[in-house]
Amino acid sequence: MRSFETFHPLFSRGPALLKGVAVLAVLVLGGAGAAAAGQENERPKVHTDFQFGSFPQSNDAAETFSSENVLMLVVGMHEGWSIDKFIKETEKDRVEILTITDELEEGRLIRGRSDYDMRPGMVVLREPDLALLAPSLIRHTTELTELIQGHWPEIEEFVESLEAATDIPQAEILYQAIVGGVLLGGMIDAFYDDKTLMPGPPRRARRGAGFYAWLIEGSGGPAHIYRQARQVGRHRIVSVGPAPEEDLRISLEDVDGPVYGDQDARRWRVFASIFSRDYVLPFLKSKRGEFIELHETVRASKYAAFAEFLAWYYQSLVAGVIDSLVSSGRIKAPETSYKYALRSSR
Repeated sequence: MRSFETFHPLFSRGPALLKGVAVLAVLVLGGAGAAAAGQENERPKVHTDFQFGSFPQSNDAAETFSSENVLMLVVGMHEGWSIDKFIKETEKDRVEILTITDELEEGRLIRGRSDYDMRPGMVVLREPDLALLAPSLIRHTTELTELIQGHWPEIEEFVESLEAATDIPQAEILYQAIVGGVLLGGMIDAFYDDKTLMPGPPRRARRGAGFYAWLIEGSGGPAHIYRQARQVGRHRIVSVGPAPEEDLRISLEDVDGPVYGDQDARRWRVFASIFSRDYVLPFLKSKRGEFIELHETVRASKYAAFAEFLAWYYQSLVAGVIDSLVSSGRIKAPETSYKYALRSSR
């Protein structure tokens, strides 16, 4: 894997915004109902109904966690099970489980000093955790949405200045600018440069990019939004939306969105950086104490660093903001993804 007061009179806590927050409430609080049902049905401690997510997106890790044995093993470690206990309780083949353990440890997806103290190398959030976090997540999503709406004239002015986007529906470009440009673009650079919230993702291998990762129980949590980028010649091709790309090694002719030349790309980089660092980052830093307290309330805080928890929490905020802005008609989300290209600065 570079904030907001409402001051514009056109945007207030009207029906559209409340509708968007209601959508998030259904998504997140669904976890609470599922937790209650799980208690009644005595859901097993270790099972496979977990969703893997990461930022930046790691297709390799996602493929690894498509294995039921991998999911169960990492959840078992979250529950404090040793490898021997996991094999005994699940009656899995020892050779297979030890092989998986070795692969996960090599990729730093689990960590520990021995087979008896291995823990997940990511955040694992179960349904009771999601229910506990839901009220704060809804409140922070509302505040962040209002902040963005308060700066809407600046966002529209930027989008209208892009020459390569004149023939594309503005609601689509607004989605790309807010989500791909700021929330999952410039804000990530701002986080990593500032270092007080998320200093940069942990390396998962000796070579290759690092990423934050998480496992979420059930389907009660907010949807995951993917932003992926790849350098192709002098352009950086970006994909953003609710579905990951298998491969972005495509030519510019295959990009169905705008291709921004030097002047547009420069405007894009400046806008994303300023908006992220002057507005969004100060807002989030003002909530740092609250975020730390939330991290300490979940079981994963026993082994997972604050930044790993915040990576998931921030992604959930982004998903909630998108729901609110889409429901208000301000932006239009893609069914799978939007792709666009930015001319590199050098």
